[in-house]
Amino acid sequence: SLECAFQQLELTFASYYESVLDLLEEDKSDHKLLEIVCGPVIEATRIDARKLEAYQLIKPATNGHYEGFTDHFTQYLQARARDVDLWELWTKTERALRDFVEDKMRVLHGSDWENKLATQYDELRLIFEKCRRFRENSRKFQGDCVSTRLIDYASSPMDYWAIIELHWSRFSPPLQGTKKEWQKRFELIKAVRDPMAHSAEHTLPPDHIKRAEIFCKELLDAMQNSTSSQR
Repeated sequence: SLECAFQQLELTFASYYESVLDLLEEDKSDHKLLEIVCGPVIEATRIDARKLEAYQLIKPATNGHYEGFTDHFTQYLQARARDVDLWELWTKTERALRDFVEDKMRVLHGSDWENKLATQYDELRLIFEKCRRFRENSRKFQGDCVSTRLIDYASSPMDYWAIIELHWSRFSPPLQGTKKEWQKRFELIKAVRDPMAHSAEHTLPPDHIKRAEIFCKELLDAMQNSTSSQR
C-alpha cells in the first residue's frame, strides 16, 4: 500500500541520516551539526558551519541561521536534539553560568568579588563558605591541580540564582523576562537537577524534564547572545 511504501521510505531516510551522523561522530561534528541547526551553539564555530555547508549537509536560512539540506533532514535533527541528555545540557549550562556570573561580578566588584559579596550578604557568605569546604575536600584528593575559583564549587542552581537575584539589574538585559519568572525557572531546574544527580530521574514527571531542558537552552542562548554583543 501507499502507506507501507511511505513508511519504508521514512526508514530508508532515517537509516541514511543515522549513517551520516555516525560518520560525523568521530570528531564530534555530529554534536556541532545539532548545535548549528537546532541551537544552542556552545562549541560549534563558523568554520564548523562552513565545513558542514561544504559537505552539503546544511544550508543558510534567515537571520544568519542554518537549516538541514532538506526540510525532512531538519525535522530529523530537531527530533534528535530533543533527545539530548539533560544532564549533559545542564553541565554545559552550569559551566557557561559560572563564567557569566563571574564576568558580571568582576566588572562590578573587581577580582576579589567573592569575598566582597560574602561580606555584604549573609546568604552569599554561607554559599561561599560551603564552596570553600568543597574546594578543600577536592584539594585533599586531587592536590593543587583543582580550580581555585570558589564559584566552580557551587553545588546548586540556586547558588547562582542567589547572586543573580541580588544583582538583577546587571543580569536582566540578557535574561529576558522578569525576576520572578527566572526564579521559578531556576527552581524548576534545581528540582530536576537534584534527582538526576542521584540517578533518580525516573521519579521526575516528563513535563518537568522537558521544561527544564527548554529553560537551560534559553539560559544558554541568553548568555551566548550577551557575550556576542560585547565583542
